[in-house]
Amino acid sequence: MAKKYGILSGRSVKGDADSIGARLEKIAKRNKGKLDPHDVVDDAKNKRSPLHPNFEWDDTKAAEQHRLFQARYLIGSIVEVNVHTQKETRSFVNVTTVTDDDGNLLRARSYAPIETAMTDPSLRQRVLGTVKRQLTTVLRQHADLEELASVYEAVEAIPA
Repeated sequence: MAKKYGILSGRSVKGDADSIGARLEKIAKRNKGKLDPHDVVDDAKNKRSPLHPNFEWDDTKAAEQHRLFQARYLIGSIVEVNVHTQKETRSFVNVTTVTDDDGNLLRARSYAPIETAMTDPSLRQRVLGTVKRQLTTVLRQHADLEELASVYEAVEAIPA
């Protein structure tokens, strides 16, 4: 019996989940159970592959997208270190949906210094909402681990 696949909530994937899942399984099987991103890209180069539409094939656009990924990685890598405790705290946090005074969307995703995000009630609420969604996604992925039941309850209690 064939497996039934779906797309993880919140993810933007082009194509049929069953076709993509089956193709990824086929690639893994070809490689002794290992699914390597290099093999996925190699398969996706074929325009008939169900994986193909999920990649940017224009090298100029792909390079720009990769630089944006690198910028996000860089921003997320910087922490402030407490000189007394050596505790690390993220310096910048991802905030979403910035609008002007008329409610027009200016930018869907940006970063703010942690102090700004934690002292501005609107930004703080958006950060909490994002964190709650991320934690909920992780918990759904591991729903079969009953040891996480108390964690799930704590995440549900986060106001968002």
